[in-house]
Amino acid sequence: MSLPGFLYLIPYLLSAFICVGISLYAFRRRKLPGARPFAYLAASETVWTFGYFLQLVSPDLAGKLLWNNLQFLGAVGAPLAYLAFSFEYAGRTIKRSTWRIILALSVAVLLLIWTDGLHHLFRVNPHLVPGFPYPALVYANGPTFILYPFLGYILLIIGTYILAHNYLSAPRAFRLQIATVLIGVLIPWITTLITWLNLVPVPLHEITPLTFAVSNVVVAWALFRYRLFDLVPIAYDTLVENMEDGMVVLDRDQRIADINPVAQRILNLRLNKVFGKQFSQEIPVLVGIIPSLNGSANNSKELTVLVGDEERSFEARVSKIYDNRQQVNGSLVLLRDITERKRTEGELLQLAVTDPLTGLFNRRYFFDVAEREFERSLRTAHALAVIIFDVDHFKDVNDTYGHIFIQKCKAAFLVLPLCATPSASWRKPRAPCLLPFRVSTALPAPVARPHPGLQKS
Repeated sequence: MSLPGFLYLIPYLLSAFICVGISLYAFRRRKLPGARPFAYLAASETVWTFGYFLQLVSPDLAGKLLWNNLQFLGAVGAPLAYLAFSFEYAGRTIKRSTWRIILALSVAVLLLIWTDGLHHLFRVNPHLVPGFPYPALVYANGPTFILYPFLGYILLIIGTYILAHNYLSAPRAFRLQIATVLIGVLIPWITTLITWLNLVPVPLHEITPLTFAVSNVVVAWALFRYRLFDLVPIAYDTLVENMEDGMVVLDRDQRIADINPVAQRILNLRLNKVFGKQFSQEIPVLVGIIPSLNGSANNSKELTVLVGDEERSFEARVSKIYDNRQQVNGSLVLLRDITERKRTEGELLQLAVTDPLTGLFNRRYFFDVAEREFERSLRTAHALAVIIFDVDHFKDVNDTYGHIFIQKCKAAFLVLPLCATPSASWRKPRAPCLLPFRVSTALPAPVARPHPGLQKS
């Protein structure tokens, strides 16, 4: 092998080794979403590149045709791996029946290529042409050759559509990652299309294997730089669309960048109508809880919103979004429905301070209020009155009609305009009523007079 011939092979060897390294690295992380099909994609490109390398160095026609067939193993397998990668990266699945059809068509095309020596429908008049530094394999495209690019580009178009749709629907934080993936995986296919259409004076078989190294380096850069599979932007749609909490994403200028369906229903908004508009104008109910760029990192607020025909309570919690330089890049607002929690808290509070039978405030509530009113009375030097109701013959009524009837009588007795201030169930024949200054100064005379029995004592 001459020195020019060796130097001519170095770029292809380098491209093949880069593809092998990236394939092995991705396969070691195959449990991460998208890593396994990406490893298969890099492996297919490795087979393609090594096949071309061996085709170059083979001295006779039979050897070149053998390694040319090996190239097509990678060329047919790469679109399949790309399609699988696109779907898994976008969080979608392909039905098994669909996969069987695609695989059957791919195997049929591959078998057509490998059996070309029997029918010559794929390659017409294959022969060697002297060249530098190696003789070239040359053949005309047969009538069935179109099946190979047709199937391959159909799969590439579908996979690219899936990635492009994922790019358009993803938040801004993930778009650079997805765009990097698109650029990386499309480099060899765009190059193949350009050379196949003879738009540049470079043979297809010479330039395509070299683009695999560039392609995988770009995708690897996205993998290392953005930890592509760790962040898993593919799950964004599934996670956000199905989460129970409402979510609003704001950019640095507090413009609306995204709203999930739950938040759209809560706030009665549509993303296509408010996208890019100022948060304060479109969602005024939440104005004031968004932290300033230099303010606190988090904030929260409870609010009541009419959802349909029902009032519901929500807790709005705001967090700052930081970029890689730890600079504030936006805000995330989460709306959590706390209606049931507030209702339960109200019921528990009611049970803690009231008598379940009569609905009157209990001793605990009475003493809490009495302590506050007593302190206020001392502070303001105003009067404070306490009335203890004592109805005679309650014991006889209790013995005759029972405790439940007595409690109902006490409740009815205490439902008076005078007792609009806190009252409480006391001992069985008595109930106290607390009267601050604003009520005690206007007591009627019968109430203001003490019990005769107390006067005698």
